[in-house]
Amino acid sequence: MTSEPILLIGLLVLAGVVAVFAVLALQASRKAIMQIQRDVAEIKHHLVETLDTYNELGEQSTKLVNETTPVVEDIQSVVRNATAAIERVIDLEQSLVDEIEPPVREIKSILAGIRSGLETFHAALRGKKGTGSDQEEYIPFSYLKK
Repeated sequence: MTSEPILLIGLLVLAGVVAVFAVLALQASRKAIMQIQRDVAEIKHHLVETLDTYNELGEQSTKLVNETTPVVEDIQSVVRNATAAIERVIDLEQSLVDEIEPPVREIKSILAGIRSGLETFHAALRGKKGTGSDQEEYIPFSYLKK
């Protein structure tokens, strides 16, 4: 029977050692958990600030979009109206050119013919005929002197 109390004491010592290691492990775990709680609290603080900043930026962006949308629509309307006005001016210009160009070409042609006739008449008065080249040849117009 003497071995039983030794065995019992041994078991109690072993249980005490296990309990001490368990307590030490729990204390280390508690310290780690406390550090994690402090880190999470710090992160939570910064995270809340960041989320508040993002929320404020989102609200300002929404406000800006709401304020600029009518301005963009007005600008688009002005561009459409200006484009239509420019197209009307281009159409008016083209119709004026279409109306004025043929008579001007005709007058130009008539004036070129008159000029050519005057040059020919002038050359005939001087006794020369314009051949359309750089050379001029003498043509007697004695019948004009009568």
